[in-house]
Amino acid sequence: MTGLYKHFAFLVASIAFIVSFLYKYIVYFEINFEYIVKDFILFIVVYIVSKIIFGYIEDIFNTYRKLL
Repeated sequence: MTGLYKHFAFLVASIAFIVSFLYKYIVYFEINFEYIVKDFILFIVVYIVSKIIFGYIEDIFNTYRKLL
């Protein structure tokens, strides 16, 4: 399971980006450049935070498997 957390982090960040982008498109009916920039910054922040969290979770699982 080495490195699998990066894929999960990318999946979570992509879903957050798509949901945020679609919500703004449905509510405002038009897309400005600043909406895209804000969503891209959201994507980067969610990706970094979820990568760190999922990395810690993977380390916990690997340590638990070593103990068994």
